[in-house]
Amino acid sequence: MICLNIVDAKCSAGAEVHAGPCQSQEPHTVRKANHFHFDNATSRIVSELCTGLCVGGSDGSAVALVECSDQRSNWTAKDDPSLRGV
Repeated sequence: MICLNIVDAKCSAGAEVHAGPCQSQEPHTVRKANHFHFDNATSRIVSELCTGLCVGGSDGSAVALVECSDQRSNWTAKDDPSLRGV
């Protein structure tokens, strides 16, 4: 299992988001920057550490934090039965 994580736990628009270990994989290390949730009402992946910031596309090819009001933070959730229980 991998989780989204904010590089250097930097709470600012443009901060890079990458895949990394989940909290459960490193129980003795506080991984505060990998806590996100999908908001069904807004179709956004919201950072629980960085208020007002969501996962979105950057001006380049990286995935980064953007203001949740930024259209680049819109995602479409697809109900894929093969992913249930992951």
